[in-house]
Amino acid sequence: MDVSENDWSHTHASGVHVGGRIVLNLWRLMRGEVKLNNYSLEAVADEVLRRKVPLVPNKTLNRWFATGPGRGRHRCIEYVSSRAMLNLEIINQLDLVNRTSELARVFGIDFFSVLSRGSQFRVESMLLRLAHTQNYLAISPGNQQVASQPAMECMPLVMEPESAFYSDPVLVLDFQSLYPSMIIAYNLCYSTCLGKVFPSKSSVLGVSSYSADPHTIADLKNQLILTPNGVLYVQPEVRKGVVPRLLEEILSTRIMVKQAMKKLAPSQK
Repeated sequence: MDVSENDWSHTHASGVHVGGRIVLNLWRLMRGEVKLNNYSLEAVADEVLRRKVPLVPNKTLNRWFATGPGRGRHRCIEYVSSRAMLNLEIINQLDLVNRTSELARVFGIDFFSVLSRGSQFRVESMLLRLAHTQNYLAISPGNQQVASQPAMECMPLVMEPESAFYSDPVLVLDFQSLYPSMIIAYNLCYSTCLGKVFPSKSSVLGVSSYSADPHTIADLKNQLILTPNGVLYVQPEVRKGVVPRLLEEILSTRIMVKQAMKKLAPSQK
């Protein structure tokens, strides 16, 4: 068993790691599952299981156990065992193990990483898994390389709608009609990018140096996509990007799940 002693572990993690075992800090997990002002075992049990459980102070438990073999010690052991079983009932009620296992299969990561890592780790895992099927290898840049990347040139701007009477049709764009649809339509991906039309002397693409062959660009002049910021991408007929392929799979799965949910009874949802 390894107990971490650094400051970060004291404030952010349980710090207990057992080889061959997954140690779950249920108190920290519940902070992401339910919204409560108090995350004691009694409060969580009341919210999740709709059950009132007593809280016996440690001083009372010590007095019961100190009475020796008999009813007092039996009450102490029974109380501690009931609290341990209560943790298992909370996990089962929230379907925490099955849900985390399914997410681990979807993202292609281990069980504990689903609970401990963020969304960037999950997205990168899905990208890498799909990239490997296309015979791509992703680079692993260092912190210095990431920090020395060119500054962002274009930033998306989300404008707040203006309350007014519109005589013309109003176009409402949801999640599917925004970035995913544009990435799919224009085949925007790291694997389809040919760089800028007028590259600088350094020809930097991301964290690495890249310069497309002018003859290749000339041969593909009718199969290129030019974005407003002057970057060239090849059309799907030349090479299907990894990111558009991933988004198509996610959106199709999302639509399939929504259609399946409509067929379920309210109690089954």
